Amino acid sequence: MQRPPFYINNSAVEYVDQWPHLGHVISSDMDDKNDINRGRSALISQINNVLCFFYELDCITKMRLLISFC
Repeated sequence: MQRPPFYINNSAVEYVDQWPHLGHVISSDMDDKNDINRGRSALISQINNVLCFFYELDCITKMRLLISFC
């Protein structure tokens, strides 16, 4: 597909298939798969951080922390 050139201040703007914007990934094909995978990875990372940092606490306290932080 041929895309028309787009200029701002006499500089050509590059076309891309996806772009991060305000914490989300916007795709040119309107597919949310990459944004969902990014969100899932961020949640898993937060859960791992809470569990590793508070490994000595009991299960109920860990669950309350997970609900608060994640």
